[in-house]
Amino acid sequence: METTEHVAEPQTAPQHGKGHKLPEAHMVHQTSGRARIKVPSRRTDEAYFLHASANLAKCGGVTRVEINAVTGSLLIHHSTDIRSICRYARQVGLFSVLKSRSKPMPLSQRWAGQLSGVNRWLLDVSGGQIDSSTLVVGVLIGAAGLEIVRGNYARVIPLLWFAGIALMLASPSTGPMAEEMELLAEEL
Repeated sequence: METTEHVAEPQTAPQHGKGHKLPEAHMVHQTSGRARIKVPSRRTDEAYFLHASANLAKCGGVTRVEINAVTGSLLIHHSTDIRSICRYARQVGLFSVLKSRSKPMPLSQRWAGQLSGVNRWLLDVSGGQIDSSTLVVGVLIGAAGLEIVRGNYARVIPLLWFAGIALMLASPSTGPMAEEMELLAEEL
């Protein structure tokens, strides 16, 4: 496991205006003078963690920040109250530490955090043309085509059905089920 220690000039804070939420963070370990914070939604985002490290280094009482973008974590060495560091991180637009839970994070949320890193990677390598939803729809349609060539027509309908569902889920604000998807999202 590679750990990068970085202290640099602070960079411009990311934009978190109307409609943008700060990344959610979790305190996973804390001892006197040391705390590990994970930001699952930014896992594998090296630029984000370098930015966060540089800005946290400016916070009074922070003596050192170690990052590991692969695991999505920051190890903060400090000589002050960790709550003031968390408030600082929220104020400068880095992340918002959620209150600790008695239950572990649900698997679906952990997967969502990991998949968001895959989605960012796909968008990067494709120049913004392909995201994970596009890939899923393409694979399902391709698999349906392959089943047609093989003569397995009974498998074609379910594959196209799931491709259609994936397509609707990929664009809930414009799809025919937009209102239902909004209600479902609010319930979650």
